[in-house]
Amino acid sequence: MGTSVWMPGVRAFACAGLLACATPEQPPRQDSTVITVEPPAEAPVAPAVVENRLGRMQLLNEPGGGRCTVEGDPQVARRYTYEGEYPVRVVKVEVGDGGRSFAPQMLEVSMRQNRSGYDETETIYVLFTPAGGIERGQRRYFTTETPPLRQDGALLASDSLNARQLAASMLQYCRARAR
Repeated sequence: MGTSVWMPGVRAFACAGLLACATPEQPPRQDSTVITVEPPAEAPVAPAVVENRLGRMQLLNEPGGGRCTVEGDPQVARRYTYEGEYPVRVVKVEVGDGGRSFAPQMLEVSMRQNRSGYDETETIYVLFTPAGGIERGQRRYFTTETPPLRQDGALLASDSLNARQLAASMLQYCRARAR
């Protein structure tokens, strides 16, 4: 018997013996050998891995050398804002009602710096329970690089303790300078 090469979509055939040849309309006979050539499969393109940048900036470090402002009368103020110089860092502490065992109700810290020609900003938001536990919190990071990068995520493992300590110390720091 003959040997044929069957290549779907290709009109060239090699036949050894007329009885074994196949045509596109007629498949090869049972007693012939068929070699099928498939086009190579395209490798799947893996998505680009983006480095997690949440937590890169030291948002929850203790203050040093900045200035505090108080909204309203310092004796009954509800919001204290600290601004540091470099890198630019703004810390806001909002105080809850007088019945709380942990006075800070909310902490918001934002830091901005220039890195290799683009700005990057990271912000943390924390809401505290009256006893000082974390009710909820979030981190956000974004850059002005091209294309811009934006990441949102949960608090890091070390954020709970550090946020609580920073909120309490910022409140004390700003109250001392507001009098």
